[in-house]
Amino acid sequence: MDVTYPIIKAALDIYAEEIVNKDTSGDLIKIISENDKVKTLLEDCFFNNLNLNKRAFVISREFCKFGNVYAYLVTRADDGVVDLVFLPPDALVRQQMI
Repeated sequence: MDVTYPIIKAALDIYAEEIVNKDTSGDLIKIISENDKVKTLLEDCFFNNLNLNKRAFVISREFCKFGNVYAYLVTRADDGVVDLVFLPPDALVRQQMI
């Protein structure tokens, strides 16, 4: 859709840019906590492990384009969350209990 119609591609890019506005320090989110350990761990997870400042544009653009984004959190017992792996929607199967 966005490959064949440049105006749709431009609109998706504009929407994604508006979603991921950064503050003056260049961060997408600001973590506020009275506990310094919690603040440090969350900043490490979001900014270093998940690399949210760089991935947010792609995530928001895909969400605007398809309406959903599926991802798998890669975790390690000692390190916690270490990465985010995007999953294609075609690979997922929805099961509903009746």
